[in-house]
Amino acid sequence: MHKFATGFLIVCVIAVIGAVGGAAYWATNSSFRDDEPSIESDVPTTGTDVTKANKRALAFFYQSVGAFTDGKGHNAVRAGYSETGRVVHSYDADVLNWTIAAGGNEGYGDPVFSYLQNGNWAMTAWSTPSDPRGAAGLMYYEGECPIVDDAKVNVLGPSTATGCAKVSAIATGKTSQVFSDGSDDYLLHAIGGSIYLAHLADESHAAANLESICVLPDSPSSLSILEYGASMRIIDGTEEGLLLSDTAIARRFDGTWVAYVKGIPPDSGCTRLTLCELCTRAIYRTTSENLVDWSPLTKVIGAASVPEASAMPGGGVRLYWQDFNDACEAEDQALAAIAPISSAEDPPGYSKTQEPATISIPDEAFETDKNIHYATNANPILLPSEEALAALAACLP
Repeated sequence: MHKFATGFLIVCVIAVIGAVGGAAYWATNSSFRDDEPSIESDVPTTGTDVTKANKRALAFFYQSVGAFTDGKGHNAVRAGYSETGRVVHSYDADVLNWTIAAGGNEGYGDPVFSYLQNGNWAMTAWSTPSDPRGAAGLMYYEGECPIVDDAKVNVLGPSTATGCAKVSAIATGKTSQVFSDGSDDYLLHAIGGSIYLAHLADESHAAANLESICVLPDSPSSLSILEYGASMRIIDGTEEGLLLSDTAIARRFDGTWVAYVKGIPPDSGCTRLTLCELCTRAIYRTTSENLVDWSPLTKVIGAASVPEASAMPGGGVRLYWQDFNDACEAEDQALAAIAPISSAEDPPGYSKTQEPATISIPDEAFETDKNIHYATNANPILLPSEEALAALAACLP
């Protein structure tokens, strides 16, 4: 447990606001527990190009949450790289920093970094209720290096143009990484307990030039109809009987898309921001071949939060999550405050008998001293080449 001067209450505040489950402020940003997690394979394995995959490299970002000093908590996203997706080597460099006042919620909600097909880096997050640029907006930054300039971060709210649905939020949980279908850039995000697909960029338009997002009242029948700057619902939380929030997506080398979302039943009975609520979070899995039609959600991991996923250099996909199982089994809130990042292979490699691996960042002091700070929100990024990884290292201080 963190030895903050103000005691256990501050531990709980920073754990909930700064990291535990990422940004748990929003009611839809929560999930539930399953004591017997399992993943059953439904992903084809043919067509994997391991030779091509081995020429790629894996960058790895992670959020570091520090103790309160002079009434403020210091958060950062740090950069590293990994060969296996399980052991992360740090560059000892922050790409994003922000502070949180005791009991407050300023800063960046679950920041996610992405490598774009144009060679730039992007940061996405949700804006807090106190952000003067708009609450629950999609925070977006793009640059040649991932180091974020706060003054240049754009906060995208809902468009009020004719034909756009009237919504009060654009992002109410962790977004996915920005991803490409081969030509255009997209993003998964959550609104009101459902999951949406936003079209961020195409050959003629850049995401950095967006001023708002048009949420469509009805979903197009094909991806080609989803215009630049528009977003459509792809998973209806009501139909699934869940409140959905945090999202992750990856593409297998056979072309299949696999997405993970966090969910909680509306009638979980847990008070928000309690250990009960953390232990009732769960991660669900769905697949698609066209980004429009998705398979029914399947529960895969219980007592878990902030999912992330990435293709790996050696082929296949790995799933990451913040793991509350130890805290839930021990009924200990202090353990929830230092919940580790766990990881496992996406089907077909994962099974009930396979123990998830705890992510190790041996260069960081919190690996041996849990009283300092801790890591949350795994953010692995498969880069197109080792040269791209070298370029990342060169632009960091």
